[in-house]
Amino acid sequence: GGADSVVRHDYVDVVPAIRVNILKPTMSFQQGQTVKISAYGADSYEWSPASMVDNATEQSVMVTPPYSGTHKLYVTGTQGSCTGSDSIEIMTTNKPLNDDMCDALLIKHGGWIGSYSNEFAAAEENEPAPDEGDCLAPMTWCVEGGVHNSLWFYFYGPETGIASLRTTGMDNQIAVYRADTCTEIIKDSLVAANDDYTLAELAATLDAVSVTPGAKYFVQIDGSFGGEKGTFVLYFYAYPTGSDEFEATDLKNASLSVYPNPGRDVFNIRMVNALSTDVDIILYNLNGQLIMRKSFCNVPGELFTRIDLSREASGIYHLRVIDGNRVMNRKIVKE
Repeated sequence: GGADSVVRHDYVDVVPAIRVNILKPTMSFQQGQTVKISAYGADSYEWSPASMVDNATEQSVMVTPPYSGTHKLYVTGTQGSCTGSDSIEIMTTNKPLNDDMCDALLIKHGGWIGSYSNEFAAAEENEPAPDEGDCLAPMTWCVEGGVHNSLWFYFYGPETGIASLRTTGMDNQIAVYRADTCTEIIKDSLVAANDDYTLAELAATLDAVSVTPGAKYFVQIDGSFGGEKGTFVLYFYAYPTGSDEFEATDLKNASLSVYPNPGRDVFNIRMVNALSTDVDIILYNLNGQLIMRKSFCNVPGELFTRIDLSREASGIYHLRVIDGNRVMNRKIVKE
């Protein structure tokens, strides 16, 4: 049905020693968790300090740092008479203060609330979530597997009877529940939800939600796209948000634009003001599997290309563009 070929020059290095590698130079996770770390490039391995791992002589080890903070884990690999070594920096921290529903933080309207990270947050047992469906439809989240790493807040309905919640900084999803106590938060108490405010702005925003003055409401903000982690900025208003309050979403002026989106088969990708002459375009499906990768050299500041998803199933895909030290992410919705 067709053929293809790839030519690689200087693809195999002939070296006088082995190279032992841990694929990630750093790793962060919540204190108390156990994480699997693997090394490659040798026949046998020795990890240190041995007290951090379950078996210091295996290729893959289960790592449990003894306390919160920064730790260094080393591995030495042996193949015949050759050795090589590598290390990984592990940073652990305690979970966010408002990770659980009953630890929600009080917020008051007036604009900017603060910056929050869901890096070490986790889903609670029986934690509610909106129905999954259309990413742009009210009262729903995208089809991404429910709750992943949500943070919780609460507020009392403003006298205006309006509550607007805006987030920026990362791809997230948001929900508001009407409840007097944290134990009363259930799916049936949902009053508002949103995943993508627009296709150009994937951070969630709820505009002009009708609320009862003085009544208590809980806010759930979760990482979208299957559990995105990062830092978001939260804003809370007692009036409808105007279009001038949102960052520019004009695709023609964006550093990276994808169109049409949603689309059916072929998607256009346009990037301006490239920082590097070498650019990688990578596409993953919702399960994190690599679908496509394109590499471009000698990019003259602007790049235009197309990707063909005619053979892929309908759904949501994650586009990642690596431009030097800059990484840009976009959702692609195939109808």
